Amino acid sequence: MNDKLTVLSKIAREMNSRSLLWAVGGSAMLYFRGLSQCFRDVDLLIEVRQATMAQDALLALGATQKKMDKSDGCFYSGFFCSYEWNGLDIDLIGDFGIIKDGVLHTYPLHSFDIDATALLGNAEVPLHRAELWKELYTLMDRPQRVADITRGPLCERPYPLLTTAKRQPEQQK
Repeated sequence: MNDKLTVLSKIAREMNSRSLLWAVGGSAMLYFRGLSQCFRDVDLLIEVRQATMAQDALLALGATQKKMDKSDGCFYSGFFCSYEWNGLDIDLIGDFGIIKDGVLHTYPLHSFDIDATALLGNAEVPLHRAELWKELYTLMDRPQRVADITRGPLCERPYPLLTTAKRQPEQQK
């Protein structure tokens, strides 16, 4: 797990140095909140208009773009690209959405959807709101993840990497 955290801290420093609006979602977000004991990959939610800049940040670090597999029909994104860097799989997602019962539910990234920051060394990792992911996991039919969020932290104290929210400014249109 330490290798993944080291890689993520370097990604965070690079994304932050470029003043990008971004947040960690999915299982990594749950991990930082103490709602899961591990994560396999990292979902980086981005503001779709900054997709090229976010790609440039990952490529500058040495990440390699992965060949796209046929995606699950329930997912939608205005932008999606998958990378691998130092053993960590990274999905870069803009305007994330879920198609459920023929209806598209979209979740573009906004600064108000970032409610906490995890500190990895000297890198700040913005975290997407857990309640938003509870809604997403419900749409994805992943009841265990919904239960993880509903249950609350695995320990009685806050997860040690979690700090008070630091909002990122909305980017100019």
